[in-house]
Amino acid sequence: MSLRALYGVAGLTASQLSEYVTSVTGGCFVVDKNRVHKVGTDPKGVVCVVFLGVPQFLKHNARVTKNHMALVIDAPEKLSTVKGLLSLGYTALRSGHYAYTQLGRKEVLDCVVDAGTSDTEVQWSHVDVDPLKVIVLNDETDGVMNKMRTLLYAIPHKELRANVEGVVYQYLTGSQKIANVLIRLSKCLGPATREKIRGLLISDQGKLLRQAYIRYRSRPSSIESVCKAHKVSMFTLRYLEAKTRSKEQR
Repeated sequence: MSLRALYGVAGLTASQLSEYVTSVTGGCFVVDKNRVHKVGTDPKGVVCVVFLGVPQFLKHNARVTKNHMALVIDAPEKLSTVKGLLSLGYTALRSGHYAYTQLGRKEVLDCVVDAGTSDTEVQWSHVDVDPLKVIVLNDETDGVMNKMRTLLYAIPHKELRANVEGVVYQYLTGSQKIANVLIRLSKCLGPATREKIRGLLISDQGKLLRQAYIRYRSRPSSIESVCKAHKVSMFTLRYLEAKTRSKEQR
């Protein structure tokens, strides 16, 4: 007894996918919230099992004792942590994002036929990683933001922390020059903390982050090329944008 096919599915709900599968096979099983739901009549041939989420697949796949195919519905970023599955309904782009394609009965039929004619057991593995964390770690410029947040959180007085945060983000978003920022910081911070923040802001990566944000704000549609050129994640640019907006609205 073995896993004959393993697909990662994005862009469909469990009810939609199980409907397509049932129309082809006569029935399937859906695993959701640690429960197994039977859909349709008794399936014939290779059993089709729909897992709602990677965690459900990892936890319950071993319970299936017949030759079967598994379809795991989840976000592409989560599906990418399972090596050995075939993507269905989405394609990874060179930019790191995903393109989605419409799925229907025909696509599911093709998958079922492939699984039914396969006599090779699928070998798969799982790498337990946080996709967002990987993106941040792989983007050099994000290290500035990670270290800066650590320094800011170390300031115990909330009001002082908020003031310092505002000054720092004004520099990183291009609205204040470094000289003005340092003058303002000297009025509210001790020399040790002030020097650590100054070191981050004037570092090569700090300047690069500032350039990236200024370029992004001048042309928001260019965010993907900005991220690639400056080695900064979209998350960091959006974070700075949100922080700046919240300060302006107060």
